[in-house]
Amino acid sequence: MNKFRILVFLSLFLFAQAGYSQIVWDDGLVHNIDTEVFNEPVHVYNSISSQPTIVNVFNLPEPEPGHLIPLPSEFASGLWLYDNSQVNITGGIVRGLYCNDSSNVSLSPKMGSGMGTGVAFGNIEMYGNSHLNMSDGFFLEDIIAYGNSLIEISGGLTDGGYSHYLDGSFIPGTTLRVNDNSQIIIEGIDFEIDGIAIGYGPIDFSNGELKGTLANGEGIHVNFLITDNASIVLIPEPATILLFGIGGLLLRRRN
Repeated sequence: MNKFRILVFLSLFLFAQAGYSQIVWDDGLVHNIDTEVFNEPVHVYNSISSQPTIVNVFNLPEPEPGHLIPLPSEFASGLWLYDNSQVNITGGIVRGLYCNDSSNVSLSPKMGSGMGTGVAFGNIEMYGNSHLNMSDGFFLEDIIAYGNSLIEISGGLTDGGYSHYLDGSFIPGTTLRVNDNSQIIIEGIDFEIDGIAIGYGPIDFSNGELKGTLANGEGIHVNFLITDNASIVLIPEPATILLFGIGGLLLRRRN
């Protein structure tokens, strides 16, 4: 057991002695979460033999008896990931997501289901070499990246919930904050910053208001803040890349 793990468990022990409680999954198994509600913080680690612990968060396809809609699972006090642990979110509610070390998170649509995908009501915070791949879902507060973390966004809604109007102006409620050597890659089309259309590639501004259409057709409308050696990179969706390729091929044939 390394020093970091010892310090973490010591901290958890001290919190418990002070009247706090939390749930720890470090068994290297797969935990399927459908309707459970966790009011205590949930911490996910590798097993003692370094086997990643995997958590799948989803909604049931059909409501339980006595309910009109399926009851979503919920992490009411946040979800913390460490080591190489992995969380796949296709439903439910996560009120704060904190990813450390080389942990991985996927926010994606559930195949064969029309049910809504996961919602992150609290901040999403990425540390170390952690990785977030978001192709669906909702994030209604800030996404913050530190260290060498990587965030890939190709879908999901960002312009609802906490966004509001002030003196008749729309103020996006979500901010993408990238620090250290972290990177956010956003896949889509029709991007603009502060109302001015921009091309693909790294964003040259340190802050501003970003709008566009993501690869899955949903809109993105967020503030952004870039510090240190971090970057936000805009890339075209696959269909756009295909059109560029066909256009280039036609030009070659004409020549």
